[in-house]
Amino acid sequence: MSDVEIERAIYINLDDREDRRSHMEKLLSNAQWDYERLAATRLEQSPEDAGLQMLPRLKGHKGVASIWLSHERALERFASLARQRSGHTGAYILFEDDVKVLDSACLQNPLPLPDGLPESWEIVLLTPRFRWKDKVNVPPEYEGKYFVVPYEEREWVNLNEARAQYIVTGAHYVIFRNGAVVEKVLAHMKDRSLYDVDNFYVNDFDTFGVRLPEVTAGGFGSDHNYD
Repeated sequence: MSDVEIERAIYINLDDREDRRSHMEKLLSNAQWDYERLAATRLEQSPEDAGLQMLPRLKGHKGVASIWLSHERALERFASLARQRSGHTGAYILFEDDVKVLDSACLQNPLPLPDGLPESWEIVLLTPRFRWKDKVNVPPEYEGKYFVVPYEEREWVNLNEARAQYIVTGAHYVIFRNGAVVEKVLAHMKDRSLYDVDNFYVNDFDTFGVRLPEVTAGGFGSDHNYD
């Protein structure tokens, strides 16, 4: 395993989801790095009425826009911290508040990542989810299964390549390599239409998925299916 130093973590949490907040505080009480809570954004008007530009297929989707804006605000906080810590080159972790971590090694500092992860990596998603893009040619062993595991033989996969065959989702545990990457991601966010933030991380950057069965998400229901 290779190690990465962590500068700070943020978890995103709606003010009225005290159950999720309690879950995250309990989880992160074991973390070896500083963390903070960021109040999540929840749009009460359409994205267009709020002056936001969505991809055409997602016009009117308040949930998608709210998640995007929450991630953007977290990254702005990371960028501010990175500027204050000139010379620090550690990574930043962004959590959604339904993440589950069953192994304390995933909360260590430095954080262990798999050997062989390319030096070019900018973003790592821990245990992302994969669905077939082309449902016509699904192998028989995957018939009827919603999610697939495309890299059982190794611990990581290049998500830029995987997205040609799979729909990749899951921004519950996201690692940004350093402040420079955070600034790059922010610049891209502010220069394009809004869409699903997990797809954005996979499409626009040198992003890798690391498979850790000890990291999962879900079990709280959705906060954003209110379009």
